[in-house]
Amino acid sequence: MMHIPFKPLSERMLHEPFWLGLITVTVVLGVIGLFWCAKRHFPEKLEKLLDEEPDRNRTGINRQVHTMHAMTLLGI
Repeated sequence: MMHIPFKPLSERMLHEPFWLGLITVTVVLGVIGLFWCAKRHFPEKLEKLLDEEPDRNRTGINRQVHTMHAMTLLGI
């Protein structure tokens, strides 16, 4: 009987690109599936969140800059 040397999983995966491709495809399909499920089950909430987020960040920064500028002009 032949003795088969032990190789760690990370080393075996480098020599077997099939597994790397399979894992990559599985992860990508999983992420796409999560977004699909979220859009299917919560379409209004997701669209509202995506639409409001840039506006909230933009107006929040503008208000802070405007308030700080006004305070410096008033000497506060």
